[in-house]
Amino acid sequence: MAGTTPNGLLFGRSLSPHRSLLRQIAAASVPSMALLGPQLLTQAGLCFFLVFLAILTYRLLQRDHKGMMCLTIGCMPLLMLLRNSLSYSSVEIVLALCVVCWFIQEPADLRRVFNSTLIVLFSVFVVVYWLLSFARTGDYSSNLRSFELLLTALGIRLLGRYRSYLGTAFIGIAISAFAMGLAFARYGDRLGTAHIDGEKMGNPISFGIPIALVFLLSLAEGGRWLMLQGKTVPRMALNIGAGILLLLSTSRGSWAAVSCGLMVLLVGQRNRGRLIQYLAIIALVLTLWFNFVDSAILDKYIFKTFEDHGYWSAETNARVAQWTAFPRAFADSPVWGFGPGMGKAVSIQYCGLSLIWHALYLHVAIECGSIGIGLLAAFLLTILVRSIQYARMTGEFIPLLGIVSFMVVGSSIPAIDGASGLFLGCGLLSFETSRLFVTRSHAIVDANCAMLGTSAPPLRSELLGSST
Repeated sequence: MAGTTPNGLLFGRSLSPHRSLLRQIAAASVPSMALLGPQLLTQAGLCFFLVFLAILTYRLLQRDHKGMMCLTIGCMPLLMLLRNSLSYSSVEIVLALCVVCWFIQEPADLRRVFNSTLIVLFSVFVVVYWLLSFARTGDYSSNLRSFELLLTALGIRLLGRYRSYLGTAFIGIAISAFAMGLAFARYGDRLGTAHIDGEKMGNPISFGIPIALVFLLSLAEGGRWLMLQGKTVPRMALNIGAGILLLLSTSRGSWAAVSCGLMVLLVGQRNRGRLIQYLAIIALVLTLWFNFVDSAILDKYIFKTFEDHGYWSAETNARVAQWTAFPRAFADSPVWGFGPGMGKAVSIQYCGLSLIWHALYLHVAIECGSIGIGLLAAFLLTILVRSIQYARMTGEFIPLLGIVSFMVVGSSIPAIDGASGLFLGCGLLSFETSRLFVTRSHAIVDANCAMLGTSAPPLRSELLGSST
């Protein structure tokens, strides 16, 4: 049944996920993670890419560009985890293939997406930024993952017009991230990372971000973005499961993103009373879980994290050491920075650490100076304002949650990867207004569309959640 948002926008009939795609995402994710359990790392990577690439090839031959992108976004946690089993650049290559195939099949979407000046400038900046990084360092991999950020965000943006595919991709992220969490449960002190055969793999934040996204998606707007509206039990199970895995990830950046996301929902959503009741139930279940779970697990994953007093020491924490050294480094080249690709060299010089700067804002400021920080601030604030306007117009908060979460995560990690691109892509959904059809007066329509800088769509037309 169709319904309306608080501002009168028609949000559409109940949509259903593409079950064949979900089965294929599960086929690529579950067996490979089952092999990771008994420490069969090589076999796990081989299994994943054999199945994933076979399905991707099938979708390519079927000229199903939406299915290709949905599959790739849904498997993003494992693509990032197992990328070295094929090639470190495999994530960028697969994403580029999906985007190119989409634009070949749907040239109108190419024109529609790049009709936004912001996205054009963002894309040009990434290309130029990488070329300059390559020229300065002679290393093609220097800042190559900025393409990963761009292409993942574009993938979410493209799927935004096709809500059933976007929802299927989001459910796919839950499937692959849950499979990953269960596989890593026996390893290490932080869920999402492990040492297998002397090799370290995974990163808590790369695991925490997809789980944080699933957690927020299952809370916002009754789970509508996951196509779970009216399905209380599955939605509750998903939210509790994601909450437990999020806690066990010990990813402080993901915890901060969820905390800020909850504040946005509590302040902005009209049905905040129901949200508070829902959160109370989740808190009760988690409290019961705390009381019955093995105390060694809580000490290993959670209490140890909160009680780690050495975490804020510059002598033992690379992130803190870089924040401490940043003012001195930035003061030596405050206008244009040390140049694209030079972040690691500057970190070695000022911190003694062979690492890129462990925060998006530090990384950009060191490599591009005040000019880069100004451009980044303008980029993020433009999306933030647009997302607020979009939320006021439609009652949909996922774009706002996405950009707020990306900004929060950027203070903890470089945020130039596919996981962070999931949040940024959600923010870019605020630019998808081609199917916003309203049922209120022309005056209100014109006022709402003026906020977003779009022309007024026809009244009482096709609903927003089209699956075509």
